[in-house]
Amino acid sequence: MDEHLQTVLEDLALQEQRPMEDVHADLISSALAHRHRSNILWDHWRSLSPREQDVTALTCQVCTNPQIAARLHISVETVKMHMRNTLVKFQLYSKSELRLISHNWGLGTLMDTLIEPKTGGWILLAGACSMNSTMLTAIAHLGERGAVRVLDGGNRFNAYTVARAAHGRPDILERITVSRAFTCYQMLSLLESTPAIPAPFVVLDLLNTFYDESVQAGERKRLLQACISHLHRLGQAAGGVVSIRPPAVPSQAALEMLDLLQSSAVDTFFVQMAAPAPEPMRLF
Repeated sequence: MDEHLQTVLEDLALQEQRPMEDVHADLISSALAHRHRSNILWDHWRSLSPREQDVTALTCQVCTNPQIAARLHISVETVKMHMRNTLVKFQLYSKSELRLISHNWGLGTLMDTLIEPKTGGWILLAGACSMNSTMLTAIAHLGERGAVRVLDGGNRFNAYTVARAAHGRPDILERITVSRAFTCYQMLSLLESTPAIPAPFVVLDLLNTFYDESVQAGERKRLLQACISHLHRLGQAAGGVVSIRPPAVPSQAALEMLDLLQSSAVDTFFVQMAAPAPEPMRLF
């Protein structure tokens, strides 16, 4: 077994307190089931036009028709037409079914239309903590195509989730490098030391350390402005994605930092994750 893969499996086995062989078997089983489901979903996805894919992706983020129309600069009636076509191609009856599929089957391809670094800048994704698992799945998908650098500002990187999304493939895991910051000063240091090379970057929960009120608001803003300058530098080489989580208790300083990031990003998406389907009640 590859040494890197064995290390990851040992870590996962320790987290789950299960034998490593069981974890490995689960990964293989999950990969086979995922491949079968993904083949079907990919066939449906490829049958959509580019505009239908855009509408479908935003619909699965629980955006309303007017919100989608405004984002894509089309009419509400056009949004409805594209959604009708999508439902026919996916052989579904409602948007609720489509959202349920994207949640239960981990239809990362939908979110990938948003989490897609483009050379020349970086995009901002704002959402609750529930968005993180989708971010990790997208990181694994980026790793299928080449090197990807992850800067973790909120201790959000979960090797188990990424390994599952990568179907246990060591070649994908080896392409993903992770660095963590636990203070806003460390985040700036990480960005400063990250070289501008043709490999996309993903920053997880950037503002987490900047919500630390033990650091003066003016100092946090200064550090964030310096971080943004490095995001621009890195974005010119390969593009990147930055995720943020709004503060639990909004403050003037936090809102100013949110505005600063939004005005600096090439584009901003406010992501609303579909709620999981309620489990049936059990009598016993």
